[in-house]
Amino acid sequence: MDSKESKKIHKVVVIALIVILIVIFVILFKFVSFGYSIKHVSYSYNDDKLINLGVPKFSFLMQNNENNYSFKSFRGKDVLEKEMKDYLKTLSNVSCKNTVYYYDESSDITIISYSVTSNILYSTISYSVRNGNYCNQFWANDYSEKIGGYSVKSMDTDNIVVAFYPSVRINEDTVFTAELMVTDKKNDKTLEISKGSFEIKDDELIYYRDDFYDKDDNIDIPDKSVFKIDDKKLILEDNYLSNYEDEIILK
Repeated sequence: MDSKESKKIHKVVVIALIVILIVIFVILFKFVSFGYSIKHVSYSYNDDKLINLGVPKFSFLMQNNENNYSFKSFRGKDVLEKEMKDYLKTLSNVSCKNTVYYYDESSDITIISYSVTSNILYSTISYSVRNGNYCNQFWANDYSEKIGGYSVKSMDTDNIVVAFYPSVRINEDTVFTAELMVTDKKNDKTLEISKGSFEIKDDELIYYRDDFYDKDDNIDIPDKSVFKIDDKKLILEDNYLSNYEDEIILK
């Protein structure tokens, strides 16, 4: 074998090795996990607020449309989904509407959906984000819709005045509190001023008494009262005030 033919074979071997190395690199790049990086991005809900998003490494070209964020990547769909799931495992799970969402306490945001879509050239990584704990806000809005807001629900007759004051506090958790005031009008006497919490199950509002500011010891006041919700009205089901009114309907 002369030197010319030897050089030719050497060149072919070198090219083959380069091709093999490129193929190996592409396979590793597209299908091996490299983890994710935390990106600090501006949130449109508040221009001064920065939020954290776990984005698979080697992603680029971030785009933001209101509550939605997307990034591009040349890597494979399966490995990108794995890295996104690894990031979401570091967040708190919150559940409502029979769905699990991901709450980031440090940024006070909830990731309500995520996806990876791919074509021949690249993949698109997407997050949909809501400010605060999404489930807290969902329950607050849902309760408000069922009872017509958090304004006082009351009844005023010749015999009695009943007023129910619902309220909601949204922080890390949603807390539904209430006060109930009952006055005997004919005798100008307070029958009950209590405070507690409430919840709504299906078409019923359940009021749990935690304490009393004032109460009439001649009345057997229960620990909880159940109101049927009917067209945003509250109808007391177990009427402990039946000596005053046959039916308690708060509007």
